[in-house]
This record gives sequence, structure tokens and C-alpha cells, in this order.
Amino acid sequence: MKEYLPIGTVVILHEGETPLMIYGRQQIHHHDNIIYDYVSCIYPEGHINEEYTFLFNHENIDKILYTGYATDEDAERVKILNENHVTMIKDLLPIGSVVLLKKEEEKKLMVMGIKATNVGGDEKEYDYSGILYPEGYVGDELIYAFNHGDIGEVFHRGYEDKERDAFIKELGGRFQY
Repeated sequence: MKEYLPIGTVVILHEGETPLMIYGRQQIHHHDNIIYDYVSCIYPEGHINEEYTFLFNHENIDKILYTGYATDEDAERVKILNENHVTMIKDLLPIGSVVLLKKEEEKKLMVMGIKATNVGGDEKEYDYSGILYPEGYVGDELIYAFNHGDIGEVFHRGYEDKERDAFIKELGGRFQY
């Protein structure tokens, strides 16, 4: 589970000098669809315009100057962020990858589809659909839907080539978050 700092936290980034105040989490950069842990503004000036908005990840923080207001409600929000974390398109495993889910102790799954919807009648969208490995497809009732964050271990990474790269690029354009 990822730890997020509370909104209102003031930080300095590695190789930075200007304090930044966090005012949002899990932000998607609209130019390249990359998801960042935080969006921030210059402290003490605050939000001026998009030019003075800064996106960064937790590992980019050098120093925490002040921790924002943390409540039980904020902790619940962080839990929801972790459960609903949107996977970056470029990080999706290729079909043919073999994984073990965190909640499973024995069942390995082979990824057979990405950005799966309506698996088993569920209307939600998942990062992957998969089948049992080594059994393979044995019926629609044994197709699993799961997200990237559900994966505990990757045993094998599927085939990747220029065609897959083009597909991922196209997919990124279709899934503007």
C-alpha cells in the first residue's frame, strides 16, 4: 500500500530550493498520461496558473518542511486511492505474461487481454483479463479480471515488439484519464 502525504504538506524536492505545497494526489499529466503522486504549487504564493503547477512522485521529495492536516477521513481517502490506482498504460504487462496475484497462494494466471471490461458480467474496467496457467482457457467462468496493483509476482513477461509498442501508444490515446 502506497503512503501519501496529506494535502497541505510543504516539501522541497531533490535538487530544488523552492518549497512546494501539495494540493492533490494521483494526478495525471494531460500531455503524456503519466500519473504522478502529487500536484503542488509554490509556497507561500499558492496556485498562480498552470505554468506554476508542479507534478512529482514521492521519491522526488528531499525534505518535508511541514505535514498537512491528517484525519481519519484523509486516511480513508488514501485507502481509496490505493484501491483505485490507475495503472499507467505504458507499464501494462504484455499478453502472455505469467503472474501470481497477491491474494492467491497457488494459482498462476497468464495475461490474455489488457484493459478488460465486462468480465464475468462485471461492468468495471480492469487492467487485465487472465486465464489459469498452465491449464489455459477452460471456459468463460474461469476468466479472471484483475488490476496491475493486484499482482504479487511476475514469473514471465510476454512477447514485446514494435507492433505491441504501437498498440500501447494507441491505447494511451484512447484512455485519456
